[in-house]
This record gives sequence, C-alpha cells and structure tokens, in this order.
Amino acid sequence: MEGYGWEEYDIRTGGRQVIYDKGNQIDITTEFVKMPGGEHGGSWAARISGTPREDASPTIKTTMIFYAAMSGMSAASPEDAGLRIENEQDPLGYEGDLNIGGYTKDLGAFRLQLTPGPTTNTYPEVEHPHSEGKPLDRTIAQSGTIPEEHVWQAKAIVFQTIQQAVKGLVDQYGETDMPAPCLAMTIPNGNIGQGNFHLTQKVFEGAFEFDIIFSSASGGKQYTSAEVTERLSEVSESFKDKYAKVFAAQAPFNGKKYDQFSKTMFSNLLGGIGYFHGDSVVDRSYAEEYDEDNEGFWEDAAEARGRNHQAKEGPSELFSAVPSRPFFPRGFLWDEGFHLLPIADWDADVT
Repeated sequence: MEGYGWEEYDIRTGGRQVIYDKGNQIDITTEFVKMPGGEHGGSWAARISGTPREDASPTIKTTMIFYAAMSGMSAASPEDAGLRIENEQDPLGYEGDLNIGGYTKDLGAFRLQLTPGPTTNTYPEVEHPHSEGKPLDRTIAQSGTIPEEHVWQAKAIVFQTIQQAVKGLVDQYGETDMPAPCLAMTIPNGNIGQGNFHLTQKVFEGAFEFDIIFSSASGGKQYTSAEVTERLSEVSESFKDKYAKVFAAQAPFNGKKYDQFSKTMFSNLLGGIGYFHGDSVVDRSYAEEYDEDNEGFWEDAAEARGRNHQAKEGPSELFSAVPSRPFFPRGFLWDEGFHLLPIADWDADVT
C-alpha cells in the first residue's frame, strides 16, 4: 500500500478518504456524508469507488465485502429486534438495491441500502459451469446468527466462509477444473432474513462505484444516490470555504501544493478522533525498572513485566484524537494538547 488518508474531512459533515493500493493496482475512494434530521442522530451515506492505477490491466477484478452486525439485540424492540435483509430470497443473488432493515432502542428503526451503482459498472464473465448459478453482476448475500461475543470478529468470519466455499468447489470440480478466482473466492448465496450478522459481496471488473445509505426512519426520508451526490458536493465545498477562512495561508506557504498538504494533514487529525472503551492491563507495582534510567531500560522493563504484577482495570472510556492511524491508532494524552490547538480553531465544541 502506498498510503491512505482523508483528503477532506469535517467530523460534523463528512469527507473523502483515498486508499492508494499499489499492490492490488487500484485506488479506493471512500466518501462519507451525514444528513441531519429526525430524533436519532440523522442519516448518513458512504460512496465506495475504485479507480485502476496506470499499471493495472483494463480488466482488473476487485471484490468488495460489506457486513452489517449487531450486538445487544436483547435491548431492541421485541417485534422489530435486530437486523434483517428485506429482499426476497434469490439463489442467483440480488439485482438492484439490497436492503437491510433494523431497530435498536438508541437508533429507532432504520434501513441500510446497498445500491448497485451506476450503469457504467462492469462485472467479470466467467466461462465455467459454476457461473450459471452465480452471476457476478448481482450482489451476493447471506444472513446468520453468531454468538454475540464473536460479532466483532468479522474478518475471521469472512475468511472462514470463503475458505469453506473454496473447499466445496474443490470437492465438486477438483483442483484442475476450478472456476476463476473472481468467482471461486466468493461467499455462498445463503439464506437471508433475520439475524445478527449479514454478509454481502460485490465483484467488479475495471472501475466501479456503489453507495451504502443509512436512512433513519425518524428522519422521514429514504435517501437516493442522486441526493448523496448532491450532498457530497455541498460538504466538499463547505469544507474548502471554512478551511480558507479558519487557516488562511500566509506567504510563502500559500501555493497549491501546501494547501493540499495542510488540508490532508488536518483532515487526518479530525478523521483520527475516536471513542475507546474497555479494560486496561495495568502494573501497579511501580517497579524501579520502569523509570527508564539506563540505555537498556527496555530489557529491565521486560524483566519487571515478567514478574506478572499486571491486573485488569476498568472498563474505562476515552474520546481522543490519535497520533497516527497506521502506526498508533489509539488515544495518547502526551500528544492531545498539540492535537487540540488546530481543532480548537476549527470547532471549539469538539475541543
């Protein structure tokens, strides 16, 4: 990966992030916007698009996996509890929108809508008997219920599901007559409906785009992709206008390259704000080895840790920016004073 980060971002409205995936020869843009309204925090949308890099094949294949999961379903309304895929079962996959409805006490009723994207999207055509029952121009989906303590392990669940699917194909066709990877490495079109974990997959050829739209029922509106496009443009323009006023560039740093660089740096600072909650492992022995008084302090500290005086404390919570999303994605109070200097100029209430 050549890098990733927010190019524009306001914590209250949304922004644009780009993942420069050199290894897979495609750049992924994720745009995010909020739409205020209703009694439960409003609605939001994410637009996911892929642009093949210059060295990529024009027929490059890309698969995108989206999952929706819910914990604490016992707190939901009994008649509307949890999540459910609302489409009618189709063993071939799903054309058009895939709709996931849900209800929680805090969010009320809502709908997640996965759109097919524009007509310019193209899909792989695989010459293999297995493709007749699984055309890749449709969204693949399956619903399930898993133990609540495992809901957060989505990556492992996805890999296990695909691994089992590939094993089934090997058993059916043998290793020498397998379908192309873009078809083989897909989840099964399983049962859909009620559950606490819903897995979806799309496979594209070349450039692509689709939307994930969360509409809150109390907002009284089901948003469309056309409205998302309009909102994305509004959010981008408002960010640029506000940035020019709050952080007016001074010579000699008022050139285009400095403007782009500073917007990216600041956007990643705002985009790195996170909420953390959980237990901590703490050593209250106050061993002198932790004072870091000599050059080999890490060896002495390791020896002190080996005495196993650590104990769990908490749970605690923290709302904080992070020093570095790729390398240190957690709150760090040493840096937070510096983080808050520009954040205070931008949004005093967030500070």
